[in-house]
Amino acid sequence: MKKKHILFTVLLCLTVVTSVIFSGCTEEKKAEKKEIAFKMKLSEATEVREGENPIDKLVADGYKLENIPKDYYFRDAIFIGDSRTQGLMMFSTMKNATFYADKGMSTVGAFKKAAIPKDGKLVTIADALKAGDYGKLYISLGINELGYPNPDKFIERYAELVDIAKKSNPKAKIFVQGILPVSANKSASGSTINNEKIMEYNNKLLAMARDKKVEYINVGESVADQTGALAQEGSWDGIHLNKEYCLKWEKYIMEHMV
Repeated sequence: MKKKHILFTVLLCLTVVTSVIFSGCTEEKKAEKKEIAFKMKLSEATEVREGENPIDKLVADGYKLENIPKDYYFRDAIFIGDSRTQGLMMFSTMKNATFYADKGMSTVGAFKKAAIPKDGKLVTIADALKAGDYGKLYISLGINELGYPNPDKFIERYAELVDIAKKSNPKAKIFVQGILPVSANKSASGSTINNEKIMEYNNKLLAMARDKKVEYINVGESVADQTGALAQEGSWDGIHLNKEYCLKWEKYIMEHMV
């Protein structure tokens, strides 16, 4: 009986291992087929204007976003942000994207803090943007500025950053991301970082984005619970997202790319 039990266990383990390997191979094959089909479609793209991303042209012509490998769509994208965006950089699957993110970053720091590696030296985000070497720009700033006495100054600096990007690359797509909410517990802790303030700032960001004719993405709804607060299970400190919720954020960005 003991020998039979051992044999059964070995066979079961082999079955599980084979299943896992086969599943992995299947996923790789699917990804390979998807990439081949996409490259063929890309090679057929016509009437692409000078400076236009042919992938954007495909999407505009009705090609489904889910059929585009992420590495292709985000290879000309830059994500600007603070430590929350650093989390997105760490956990997301957008490995070909560029991240201009630094802990504590703000609209003030974007002009004054040399924290971005560029051409062998550290420069400010504002100076890095002047190169214009991007097709898509995603900005996520504000959580570190909720305690400022004058929110309009925050909006003025944010708008100036958008203006630099538009001037440096008029054809780039610019996405202003709403400030992600914090958890209910964090919001009720008496801190200047609270969801009421975040909503106030987001309303101003929405108005600014409309004025500048750039996209506004309400990314907060991708990680919020029924009350609009950051879901408790999505963060260890009520502010920064864990891997699961960074991937929710990424998914929302991908669903609102155009």
